[in-house]
Amino acid sequence: MVRGRFSSPSDGLDLRDLHRRTRKYVYYGLICSIIAHLTVIVSSELTQKEAKVAQPPVIEFMVRTPRMTKPFEFKKKRVPLRVMTRKVSAAKPKQVRTTSTRIHSPDVFGTVATFSYTVEDSDVIGTAVVMPRLASVSVTSLKEPGKRISMQEEFLDLDALDTGQYKALVIQDPADKRNITGFVHLGLAWGTDLEPNAPRAIPQLVEAINRYTQINARVDNHLFIDSKEMMETPFVYITSDEAFVLTPQEIDNLRRYLDRGGFILADNGEPALDYGPAEASLRKMFKQVLGKQARFENLPNSHPIYHSFFDFDGGPPPGEEVNQIILVQSGGITHGFTSGAFYSQPEAFLEGVYLDERLVAIYANKAYGKYWEREYENEPQLKIGINIVIFALTQQGSIAQQHIDFYEHADTR
Repeated sequence: MVRGRFSSPSDGLDLRDLHRRTRKYVYYGLICSIIAHLTVIVSSELTQKEAKVAQPPVIEFMVRTPRMTKPFEFKKKRVPLRVMTRKVSAAKPKQVRTTSTRIHSPDVFGTVATFSYTVEDSDVIGTAVVMPRLASVSVTSLKEPGKRISMQEEFLDLDALDTGQYKALVIQDPADKRNITGFVHLGLAWGTDLEPNAPRAIPQLVEAINRYTQINARVDNHLFIDSKEMMETPFVYITSDEAFVLTPQEIDNLRRYLDRGGFILADNGEPALDYGPAEASLRKMFKQVLGKQARFENLPNSHPIYHSFFDFDGGPPPGEEVNQIILVQSGGITHGFTSGAFYSQPEAFLEGVYLDERLVAIYANKAYGKYWEREYENEPQLKIGINIVIFALTQQGSIAQQHIDFYEHADTR
């Protein structure tokens, strides 16, 4: 055998001869392993013992038959008949002492006549008729005869008329504008495309009215512009900070509402924008509702709306428009600078909308609703809101005054 570079000692083995010689040993080993495994299996089966497993506890439920302590009674008992009796007692006469009613201060609503009488303790009341002594008392009225409300109406409790039929009834003393009583329900206007930006404004204004005046104010439900409830609402607050569009039904309902004595406060919720989307929508609303009949005027400081309850001699208080900051570059406008910026001058007036000679709406570029929602530093804005509400309630021809006139004419008939 020739040895080469890669040759090894195993190259001389004959694999066929090696396989032939070792084949019998492979068979012997396989037989031995099978015999060993069978031996282990048989021995394990023969020596295996049965293991005892503990039984789980068993709970037995026993239902006992109830034992009768008393026998059943099937004997019927007769129910006695009910006898109706009536006890009659005679009332004994008692001595009556009536105190006289006195008027300590002159009444301001008209002239009233009254009488008083007393019965002494020593008098005996028998069959004789006791005639009272009449004593008339005259009270001079400080109210103009044309604007006088009868004393019967003044003694009428206006809160008793708050049954849901009317949204407001108020009586104001012309000699004292702070002396005003009655009730009012205030609601926030909603539309198909109109969503108010100040949902908590009306509750805060209602709380201020109850705090500063004698009017019992309440928060009404959502007031939809196309609803029938608007016709009984003397004051409607409409506000938005984005564009909106009214439906034809809402426009027609607003027109009928203003013709029948309604009043609207349209408040721009985003006055920082010069003729922004909200302002454009509110002004367009009045043009669609009133058309050419509308007349817009700036309300002077002498207008009654600034003095209906509180006095604002300098005009309406500022609102959110004072937060409008106009940045200027160096070399620009030189007045009113504050760290490179200045505040634009707020509008010192409210804009009124007239229908014939009656003020039917106010446009405020103030965002008063955002101030009303605050918990602090909003007293002037709440007070001007109270003035607007009272003016809407007491204005001649308003819905609330029409209700008062109805009761006054009913009293004279």
